Amino acid sequence: MKSHLAAALLLATALASFTSAAIKTETVEYKQGDTTLKGFLAYDDALADKRPAVIIVHEWWGLTDYTRRRAHDVASLGYVAFVADMFGEGKTTNDPKEAGAMAGAIKKDPATGMARAQAALDFVKSQPLVDGERVAAMGYCFGGTIALEMARAGMPLLGVVSFHGSLSTDNPAEAGKLKAKVLALHGADDPMVPPEEVLAFAKEMQQADADWQLVVYGNAVHSFTNPKADTFGIPGVKYNAAADRRSWEDMKDFLAEVFRGAANGAQAKAAAKPNEGGVYYIGGYIARPGAYEFSGGRAVTLMQAITAAGGLDPKDLRDVKILLNRGKGANAETSEFDYEKLKQDAKLDVALLPNDRVLIKGE
Repeated sequence: MKSHLAAALLLATALASFTSAAIKTETVEYKQGDTTLKGFLAYDDALADKRPAVIIVHEWWGLTDYTRRRAHDVASLGYVAFVADMFGEGKTTNDPKEAGAMAGAIKKDPATGMARAQAALDFVKSQPLVDGERVAAMGYCFGGTIALEMARAGMPLLGVVSFHGSLSTDNPAEAGKLKAKVLALHGADDPMVPPEEVLAFAKEMQQADADWQLVVYGNAVHSFTNPKADTFGIPGVKYNAAADRRSWEDMKDFLAEVFRGAANGAQAKAAAKPNEGGVYYIGGYIARPGAYEFSGGRAVTLMQAITAAGGLDPKDLRDVKILLNRGKGANAETSEFDYEKLKQDAKLDVALLPNDRVLIKGE
């Protein structure tokens, strides 16, 4: 019991170190042709190795504090978040007419829109912290529409998420071309996306043989995720706290699924090989008692090191012998990590958190 409790305490300590890390943010410049674009990058600097990335496309207002906050929230899940600039030079506005004109210009020139989306994807994949094989896109309103168009264009994304975006298109998805999984989060009472448009979207996805989901939130209209949606008094635009919360949870589950699917548990198991000392090397990580220290000296949980290495489902740990080493030389002790037994022997509540983190609470 004492040995299991010690392991739990080490895991808890490592988790505290991991979750206390600051989210670093910066405004960055990149190019689409001769146009200078100003995006926003956010990431957790507690992790030193590559991780999945999420491109976020802003509303028709441009890259505002709202989308910056969303980037911060996405980065806190363990991903690199990047808000793309679709209007150039970081243009923003508080005027609905000007916002409509800026978004309308992109809609009328889809080639430029997709070129800027591609520029964002290229920029993200060039970042040293990004695993270029695991990239998704999401967006809000205008941005949700762009995210769907990125999928329709066949961009190499694992998934796209549209929050209250338009579902109509002039370029329907095609079977074999659409690579990304699709999640559309829609307000049931959104007057800007009428029922016939929703039905047409469903038919489009079916005909394209897509892996798709459509989640509809009752009593929600357009822009239901933005707390400031009511500010402009636009009919059919209103914040809905319940739909905001529920859609965020649906997005988190979706991203966890698509990113984990890129490197399944079997691959991670195959990569796990013990050295002579009984320490498991997993995708370049060393699974030491409860935590692994990166070259920068930061610690993460053993669970985080394993999942980051290959997308291993935490539940698969029941089928993998992970050795926890204590002591050195002849006095070294090893024991198998079994969190079901850990819960029983140490009387601990071991829960799986989003992004495969572990929460350990004593009774």
